[in-house]
Amino acid sequence: MFLCGAINGAWQPVLPPYLKQLGLGEFEIAVCLATVPVATIITPLLAGQAADRWFASERLVSVLSLFCGVLMLAARPIASFAPFVGVFFASMLAAAPLLPMSTALALQNLPDGARHFPLVRASATLGHVSGANLLSLWMWLARGSFRDCLLIAGLLAFLNAIYSLTLPHTPPRRDPGGRSAIGRAAGILRDPGTALFFVLLFVVQLFGTSYYARGPLFLLEEGVSKGSLSSLMSIGQITEIFVVLLLPFIFARWGPKGTIAVGISAWAARFFFWSLGASFGTLVASVALHGVCFACARIAATIYVDRISPRDARSSAQSLLSLGVDGSGNFLGNFLIGALAAHYTAGGAVQWRSVWLVPAVGCTAVLAVFVVFFRARQGPVERSASFPE
Repeated sequence: MFLCGAINGAWQPVLPPYLKQLGLGEFEIAVCLATVPVATIITPLLAGQAADRWFASERLVSVLSLFCGVLMLAARPIASFAPFVGVFFASMLAAAPLLPMSTALALQNLPDGARHFPLVRASATLGHVSGANLLSLWMWLARGSFRDCLLIAGLLAFLNAIYSLTLPHTPPRRDPGGRSAIGRAAGILRDPGTALFFVLLFVVQLFGTSYYARGPLFLLEEGVSKGSLSSLMSIGQITEIFVVLLLPFIFARWGPKGTIAVGISAWAARFFFWSLGASFGTLVASVALHGVCFACARIAATIYVDRISPRDARSSAQSLLSLGVDGSGNFLGNFLIGALAAHYTAGGAVQWRSVWLVPAVGCTAVLAVFVVFFRARQGPVERSASFPE
């Protein structure tokens, strides 16, 4: 989990300014960023089916990491739009299943997922911080550039490919009726409360993608230096570690509904703060809210989905969550924030106050619907609730 987080941490915070540095326009940047959620739509669900029915999970993670490393290094020297998009997209196809697969692998081997998984998941966050700061350190010592994010990410992926082979052997579980794991996992969406849960998380991610897609550019325009951008963005992951470590207590006391409501509230608060602009301290505090946003919303959702998913399709259930939230939400969110930035640009300057008000209001609306209508399940959705093959 640490290495999976480090791979993402090495490239994710600086990818938007790197694309800007290549001379790409707003639409081209949106297309490049959209390759990440598109990959999340395509491969995690296929990888989940493979892990649940055909291949040992730890070996699948190793092979995917190897391909990811090769393709990251191949993308590094490319400067033109179309070739870069092609190779980077291929690397994302390999990288997208790594966290969902590692999450499912952990939850299948831990004796008490709700109690023990947050500590394991905190390792991924620590890895993200380490990857981001490793890039900053590299840029300072070796006078590197944003392009080196792909070099560091590729090397970390190779390391993950080797280390994954030492993980507990987690063989697939075959359904006696011959049903696919994807169909078994998708069956949970027949429950109206679960379907509403997925829809609301999708909308939160639709607006929340603004933070990753345009947040770095906003911070640079607010005076943050290029060399410190990656480290500043990692403050959110540092606070996430502390919140994740508290998550078992929060989850036990408030349950999935209360915990996730706190996470959605933090998303709304961050964007309202950014719409105010103001001081450097306000910007840092808004970045620090990422810990509450991600831990209380997304990680708590991971634990909840594992609780309600069929036991023989847990990898596919996590991949379904990744597809419906991280994939679809991020894909459309990239174009939404791109359109907002273009719409609220006057005289070559983006009017960030107006841009950030849109996701702030959107997250607030989602919070209201979630609090009023969502009811959490206490156990798995019935085994008979599966989609036909």
